[in-house]
Amino acid sequence: MILTRLKSFLLCVLIIPSSLLHKEPKVDKIKHSEILCVIYNAYHEARGEGLYGMKLVSTVAYNRAKQKGESLCKTIYKPNQFSWTRAKRLPKVPDSFIYSFWQTARDIVDGVQVVDDKHKQVFYFHAKRVKPYWHSAVQQIVVHNNHVFYGASNEIRSNSSRHRLNNRLG
Repeated sequence: MILTRLKSFLLCVLIIPSSLLHKEPKVDKIKHSEILCVIYNAYHEARGEGLYGMKLVSTVAYNRAKQKGESLCKTIYKPNQFSWTRAKRLPKVPDSFIYSFWQTARDIVDGVQVVDDKHKQVFYFHAKRVKPYWHSAVQQIVVHNNHVFYGASNEIRSNSSRHRLNNRLG
């Protein structure tokens, strides 16, 4: 019993940043799952894009979930929304990344804006190396490293048009 508690304590001290130990109140299981979905999505979609790129990708997921009235996990794992969810085998998300991105993911789940005002309406994105058929139907907001981010253009602001575009995105 004492050895188990000692191992848990050492694990916390050695791995969890002190900022999380002091500021992180307990979260319920649903919120915990939502945070992990955001972390996994940021890692697999944008791990080479730096912190701001991962925040942009996470904001896309948040905006889509909010618009649909769905959970972040449901939106992220919905077919044709985020390409990594179709992969058969994925690299393990390192614990160090989970701990370092935890507060950002929690902020996103809580609806806290984590990107600049001019980028908060991002709704779609793709890698610069591809030109999806839908890219001309949406308004480009920002290019960040190897990704291009878009908001909805005036032509597709209606819910039915946006719904059709969302269902075709890959």
